[in-house]
Amino acid sequence: MDPLKSPRLRVDLPFVLDPLLRMRRAEADLRLHADIFHHIQLGLVIWRLDDDETGVRLVAANPAASRMVGKTLDEMIGLRLRDIFPTVDIPAALALMRSVLRSGETRNDIEYQQDLGLPARLLSMRMFALPERCVGVAMEDVTERRALEARLRQTEKMDTVGRLAGGLAHDFNNVLTTIMASASVLDDTLAPGDPRRDAARDVIDAAERGAEMTRRLLMLSRRQTAEARPVNLNAIVGGLRNLLRRLAGSSVEVEVRLAEALPDVVADPTELEQVVLNLVVNAGQAMPAGGRLTIETARCRTPDVTGRAPVVLSVRDTGVGMDESTRAKIFEPFFTTKAEGTGLGLATVYGVVSRAGGEIEVESALGEGTSFVVRLPAHS
Repeated sequence: MDPLKSPRLRVDLPFVLDPLLRMRRAEADLRLHADIFHHIQLGLVIWRLDDDETGVRLVAANPAASRMVGKTLDEMIGLRLRDIFPTVDIPAALALMRSVLRSGETRNDIEYQQDLGLPARLLSMRMFALPERCVGVAMEDVTERRALEARLRQTEKMDTVGRLAGGLAHDFNNVLTTIMASASVLDDTLAPGDPRRDAARDVIDAAERGAEMTRRLLMLSRRQTAEARPVNLNAIVGGLRNLLRRLAGSSVEVEVRLAEALPDVVADPTELEQVVLNLVVNAGQAMPAGGRLTIETARCRTPDVTGRAPVVLSVRDTGVGMDESTRAKIFEPFFTTKAEGTGLGLATVYGVVSRAGGEIEVESALGEGTSFVVRLPAHS
């Protein structure tokens, strides 16, 4: 007799196997979730609210979160909120967590500036409710994205203002041409020694200065074509060395450092000269009581998207510096802090660097001087 057919030994195989299959399936799901948690590039942390709701402690984190906050996973587990995010508003954060737990809704509008002795990083966070009085937070490093958005807004603003300035400059240039022609005719018809010739020449000089201003505006609006070609930045700076010392002022100590074997960049040489001159003039004006000006060329250590290391021009002064609101506007056309400034110098610099495919950064603080760093793609 077959034992399996005996009434006393009958086995319900589906009844026995189903729980085992479900257990194995659950284990596979857990392994999958653990792999996702470990390898995903989003930073993930799980906070548990204390029973007395006076604080929270970290119960889980993934490697991406560890990199974002600058701590190892072993160091992070069990820490309080302020241990991970030292400048966070604790009462406001706790209130937000309790609100998420009560409502079950996800909050997507949280940003935090993380700076623990590392380069400051901007973290965008999404907070969501979990069981057992836990709150999950997904973190994304959006530092580069925000910087790119700021540069895009600046570029769009410059393009708009540049088109307006270009139209005005074109019309104004026609007026200046008439003024210069009439003043030249008047100068030629007056007898030598006639005092009115000085007045005519003053008119011609003023018109020429106005024409130079319109040329800058046309370059800013890209209506005037630049003659880009391979050029060596060391040759530009070295050729202007004596002039730069005079422009900076007699009370300013000027140091020029030129890197060896510097590759060429592709730009208009005259425009590059304008970049160097404008930066040096601004630096000299920022040091009315004297100071130190350092002009340096270098090869950036980090390659750009082309795989080549950019060429760097830096101009650093020990002058009065700028506050944050001024620094945010210095590249805008017609913005100036000088009584007799036109506001076109740094706007022109920005336009030249952009046309050459480069970028310019500025660091400054009141009383601590200013540093301009120009990065240009190296010529292949």
